[in-house]
Amino acid sequence: HPTLHYYQGYHDVAITFLLVVGEELGFQIMERLSVSHLKEFMAPTMEQTVRLLQYMYPLFRRKSPRLYTHLIKSELGTIFALPWLITWFGHVLPDYGDVVRLYDFFLAQPPMMPVYLAASIVLHREEEILNTECEMSSVHGLLSQIPQDLPFEHLLVESQLLYELFPPHLVKMEAEKGEEVERNLTFTATL
Repeated sequence: HPTLHYYQGYHDVAITFLLVVGEELGFQIMERLSVSHLKEFMAPTMEQTVRLLQYMYPLFRRKSPRLYTHLIKSELGTIFALPWLITWFGHVLPDYGDVVRLYDFFLAQPPMMPVYLAASIVLHREEEILNTECEMSSVHGLLSQIPQDLPFEHLLVESQLLYELFPPHLVKMEAEKGEEVERNLTFTATL
């Protein structure tokens, strides 16, 4: 597949499948995922991946305007969730059982589901976030550490409900506006 490019984190996904199903089937799964669920991450740049991460903010706004406002004011952006998305959480979760459970879930879902799980995790940690100083490094520091005791079965149900209530096509325009705002913030910060 000459149009696909390796990205840092691809090996985290691949090793999980190799360990669970072996080399032959693992290779077949990765080949299929590379042209479906992981395709956006395998572009020449991370631009498409960053665009996908923007889908979280419309979900925050719709589910918790208070949390949304706090995250916007803190100028958090989306980079905290990048390793979550591109590794299907395989790089950030210490419990192998949780990783395998999430992969099983993601295989049976549309490609955007990891974004919805990321949003569900942030929403689940709402009070913790709101009690954190409304400043980028403080909120980023909090969210870059995923607690080991997250109720993943509950969060998977929440992710599915979020997806059903606010499917990607309904939040796309708002997500694209957020991407433009984040690009402008980055540009302004570099001046």
